[in-house]
Amino acid sequence: MVREVKSSLKEPISWFEKEKASAEKMLDFLEALTPTNSESVNNQKSINYRIYKEYVSNLNELFDKWVSLKLID
Repeated sequence: MVREVKSSLKEPISWFEKEKASAEKMLDFLEALTPTNSESVNNQKSINYRIYKEYVSNLNELFDKWVSLKLID
């Protein structure tokens, strides 16, 4: 029995695009949070914000490289 699997070459790229959109939404959410009286909560928010900001920045660089190499449109 021969099994055939079909997929699009753009499928992995769509995963990255969805991940980037999700990370950008999380950044928006973190920005909208108001500071609390708890220093540890504010510190954790700040840490998460920096992590997501760096992550989105890295994904943007990745997409820029892919576009320049004409791997994606």
